Amino acid sequence: MPLFPSLHDAVKALEHHARPQGYAVIKYKPSNYRGGKPRRMDIACACGGRKYHTIATGLRKAGTRKTACPFRVKVVQLDDDNGLWRVVVMRPDHNHDAYNPGAFPEYRRLSEAQVRQVEMLSADAGITARQILLALRAQSPRRLLATEQDIANLCARLHRLRLGAHTSTQALVARLDAEGTFHKEKLNAEDQFEYQFIGLDDGLKLVSRHPQLLMADVTNNTNKYGLKLLEINGLTSLGTVFPVACCFVPREDVPAFTWCFEQLKNWVTGEARARQLDDDAFIPHVIITDYDAAARAALTTTFPDSQLQVCTWHIIKNVATYARRHWQGDGNDDPFEPEPQRRETHSDDPGRWSGGPGERSPGEFVTAFKSVLHAPTEEEFDDRWNALIAGFPAQPRLIQYLEETWLPVRKQWARAWTRWYRNWGHTTTSPCESLHASSRSFIRNSQSNLLAVYHALRLQRTTVQEHHDRAVEREAIRPRAPSRLPLYNKVSEKASYRSLELVQKQARAATASLLYPEERALPECTNSFTSQYGLPCKHIIASFLAVEGDGPNRRVTTKEALPLAFWDNHWLLRDDLADTDPYRRIRDPRVVARRRGTIRVATTSSPTTNNTSSRASRSRSQQQQLQRSTAPRRRLIVPPEVPQASQASRSVPLPDLESAGMAAQATITTIVKQLETIQNCLGICNAELKSSRPPADITIEQSPIEPRSYRQPRSFPRSARATQEMRRLPSAFEEFEPTSASQGGARRGYRERARQFTLNTSSKPLSNALPSIQGGFGQPQALEPANTVAEGAIGHSPSRRRGAGALRPYESVWEL
Repeated sequence: MPLFPSLHDAVKALEHHARPQGYAVIKYKPSNYRGGKPRRMDIACACGGRKYHTIATGLRKAGTRKTACPFRVKVVQLDDDNGLWRVVVMRPDHNHDAYNPGAFPEYRRLSEAQVRQVEMLSADAGITARQILLALRAQSPRRLLATEQDIANLCARLHRLRLGAHTSTQALVARLDAEGTFHKEKLNAEDQFEYQFIGLDDGLKLVSRHPQLLMADVTNNTNKYGLKLLEINGLTSLGTVFPVACCFVPREDVPAFTWCFEQLKNWVTGEARARQLDDDAFIPHVIITDYDAAARAALTTTFPDSQLQVCTWHIIKNVATYARRHWQGDGNDDPFEPEPQRRETHSDDPGRWSGGPGERSPGEFVTAFKSVLHAPTEEEFDDRWNALIAGFPAQPRLIQYLEETWLPVRKQWARAWTRWYRNWGHTTTSPCESLHASSRSFIRNSQSNLLAVYHALRLQRTTVQEHHDRAVEREAIRPRAPSRLPLYNKVSEKASYRSLELVQKQARAATASLLYPEERALPECTNSFTSQYGLPCKHIIASFLAVEGDGPNRRVTTKEALPLAFWDNHWLLRDDLADTDPYRRIRDPRVVARRRGTIRVATTSSPTTNNTSSRASRSRSQQQQLQRSTAPRRRLIVPPEVPQASQASRSVPLPDLESAGMAAQATITTIVKQLETIQNCLGICNAELKSSRPPADITIEQSPIEPRSYRQPRSFPRSARATQEMRRLPSAFEEFEPTSASQGGARRGYRERARQFTLNTSSKPLSNALPSIQGGFGQPQALEPANTVAEGAIGHSPSRRRGAGALRPYESVWEL
């Protein structure tokens, strides 16, 4: 046998030899100590030793692998100076068959690195032993023999080490104290754990933003103690649900629910006082539960000022079940099922039940009851209720069930009453059900202790908070198309998508009422939409809109953007997005559209732009052109120079936003006036070009010119490409038309024909009389004289192409 430098190396060599042979070795009987260390170690088979005979009652079914295997090996350290170890086989025989290596725990043992990884993964309440095993096998270079039970045993051992001297319940209370989480416990006479309330929303981070609506529901089978888990949840502006608090109760009775809701009230009241607010600052306006008499009685006592609402989905489900069980007559086989839980909308109203003649069925009875449930007003509710009673005279038991069970609490589920309370359109506990499913994905199994359940709920709360923060950031930096309209300029990037969608529906109704006042007139405002959603209704939106034009050209424009004050704080994405930041008033300038090398400002009108002035300017321009064409003597009229903006108006101090806006508006107005002046000059030059013979002289004089627009071009034969190119040209160049379609060559395109015109500038250069152009917020740029052509009469030359003398029309007058 070879020699080994240490006892560890010798044992490893024996294990490496025994594994493919179908057995495992263990160390026992160390002896011959010298200096506190053994110099001999006996090695035996894992199946060696005698069977253990217990005297227990046998409640636990246990087995043993001992077969009294005689295999023996000793490892002895030599006496020489090297201290080497030698392996001596004393009994080489076995009395059992060869087994798979996975049958021996010695080969399923994890390394230290794998144990640390299991400890890290087991800290996550949602990861099971099977998932941890799969992660270890994916990272192990060799085949891992550990089983799922081995991982579960290791996790349990690590959990006992973390608890220390405490039980899981004691460790839970100690952890809550260390974290500073609000919690209350109630112990019985024997100091046994009975009730516990835990606040999951630390510091009321989300409750302080969305305190108006709370939903409560109970779920079972979450812990090994049989305690029921009462989850209290809230609703965000994004329509997502978040956990507020949880409570462990042994029974669903009035004392248990009353104790839980009292702790909730004390918690939110204490937080309000700590922030120097009113005690009822965070008291919910609406609380939705299922039809649990104990919970409703406890809520009535604890929150007397809150409006209780019953889940409408549970009501319809109970009515459908009772109708199928107690239906009298035929039609009991109607396969009616209630609709899935979802948020209430105004389109859910099926209208008044017709109640025509014919056979009745349980499904039709539920449809009639849904009609009563969605009645918009109290008068309509009474009418639909009377129609239900008259439509089912053969079902007195069902009518009695509705009258005794649901009619006394109709103000808690009928839309005619619930629409006056701030429930954001939610009338069911479906968000609680979805959160139940989410929480169960974090809880390993139904036999967890309270510490594991709390750890799972805490991880779920962290996940919900992170998801909410990411969604808020996404909606803040990526506004959707409806929020880009002028009507929503003051709320864009500040309110949630959901609120803008609701307001957009109201805006469509307001727009239709303005365009068609007779057919789509708005009914009298009841303020129910604003009371329920905290948003502007269609009547308010209509006051911010205006109608322009006549006949088929009628359209609705925005007079003023809706202010942010119409949005309840519930719909705001973040507190810092309120309209208090002065820099958020600055908006980007209009984008310059580039068309075939020509720069022109986009023609997007402001919300308050009126087209009446543009039509009047166009008509005055056409009259002026007609007068100039019939006058015996034509003059080129150049307007006086426009005064430049002062340096003070161009300076924009950053903190003084009002002065900066006024300076920018004055500068833009100056630029627009100068551009109109230049375009007027081009139009006058065009009138000179259209003359059949050159004028005797050109007289330049100073005189003011009224703002003018551009007339429509005369219709003449054009190719499809020429027509398309002309539509892409600025309107200032539509004045230049050839006197002959043949000479102009319509097939060469509109721009090619316009280049054939020249201008005799033998007189005083026109650029000296033209005004300068203000170059944004920088220094003004004066117009330079344009390149001129050789002396000659004003006209056009069909033989000229793109030579030195054939300049563009606007190049013959000025260039920047």
